[in-house]
Amino acid sequence: MRRVFGFWCLVFGGALPILFTVAVSKAPPNTKNEKRDTQKGREQNAPNTKNETPNTQSFVLIKGGAFQMGDTFGDGSKDEAPTHQVIVKDFYLSAYELTTGEYLRFVDATKSNYPAWLEPGNVYHYQTGAKDYYRVLDSVLLDPDRPIVGINWYQAVAYCNWLSEENGLSPAYSIDYKTIILQKTANGYRLPTEAEWEYAAREGGKKRRFGNGRDTALSSEINADARAAFARPYAPQGISRGCTLPVNTLQPNALGLYHMSGNVWEWCQDWYAVDHYSQQSGTTMSPTGPDNGQQKVLRGGSWYFDGYHARCANRHHAKPEQHFHAAGMRIARSVSREW
Repeated sequence: MRRVFGFWCLVFGGALPILFTVAVSKAPPNTKNEKRDTQKGREQNAPNTKNETPNTQSFVLIKGGAFQMGDTFGDGSKDEAPTHQVIVKDFYLSAYELTTGEYLRFVDATKSNYPAWLEPGNVYHYQTGAKDYYRVLDSVLLDPDRPIVGINWYQAVAYCNWLSEENGLSPAYSIDYKTIILQKTANGYRLPTEAEWEYAAREGGKKRRFGNGRDTALSSEINADARAAFARPYAPQGISRGCTLPVNTLQPNALGLYHMSGNVWEWCQDWYAVDHYSQQSGTTMSPTGPDNGQQKVLRGGSWYFDGYHARCANRHHAKPEQHFHAAGMRIARSVSREW
């Protein structure tokens, strides 16, 4: 049994991180150990494990290198094989998933790109909509310190361009309705490529099953669905929180990246193709995926999916116009204007 968005179905080496911050006026995340809504299984808001208030626009410099991309443990699906050598260049990646508070500042500034659960008249509106899909998250949706959910891929890239302009950078995307082209010479913010995402999740391309540097998904360390029905040798039964956690909770990996496994799926730059890996030969430099496609890649697993899907090598995918209560984003930025 495999879980898909919204319903169940039967289916088929890293150096020490360097950080910089973006100068955006914002309220810091709440790190007080105060209780959230406990109805419907909502848990107490976990305190920051480092007892500090991070700026969630902090970026980690990921030093590039070569690695074997794909399923190096033999756990996964056919779209994770074969492993193939990839070289990624240096890039910056946000230490945290984008928060609701940060995204809603973009919505407030532009009066557009509302998440589905907040868009007036949308059937998925968390208060007035006919569908209760997002109501499962209840008051968690409005917590400014938790990851934004309910945005599609187009909205994710629109946010990247807005943030670039706010900080005097050249936008990474040219946008003409749904024709979106990545400008590789731009210095603005963008989504990570699938290769960059996996390289960072694996702490610089090391053999790591999960994005926190572990090979076992303990529910005390990863926010995923750890019910007994989904237990595996590398993902034992444990706590299933039933909601997202604040972005600065649980332990980061060795590069200082939080929630690279679990919490929410993260949109990537690439189009998805089930046979993409099998069509690679030799060493690929800074890949950006297929030239076109019908669906975009998501990585990292989520609170709604089990440990299998939280593996670094797992590849999820969805149409770019789709939105989910278990999917958000993390932003990246190129170091060099030459890919």
